[in-house]
Amino acid sequence: MLRGRGIEVLSMQEWRSGDFIESSDEEILRATGADERVLVTQDVKTIPRKLNEFAALGIEHAGVIFVSSKTFGPGALTPVAVSIEALLAEMADTDWRNCVRFLPKLPK
Repeated sequence: MLRGRGIEVLSMQEWRSGDFIESSDEEILRATGADERVLVTQDVKTIPRKLNEFAALGIEHAGVIFVSSKTFGPGALTPVAVSIEALLAEMADTDWRNCVRFLPKLPK
């Protein structure tokens, strides 16, 4: 859906030929940073700790959008895509470097 709207997105399987599927949070954050790609993740348990470590050490990342299962239920791909598109439009002029956002659910 996002690709059809001109937003360049890659799954972990597509990005770098899937080389980071089994990688640590740190490796993924460093690699997405090097590629200047915002990470969209449901990992609200371990990624925040790693982001705090990065901040304490002055290590930059390319940005993270958290998708909480408490906000979006299983299989909610369309609402997630619509919310991502709205967030990107809202933050169009934002430098995503070191930016962290929880994806909000749009009102119906």
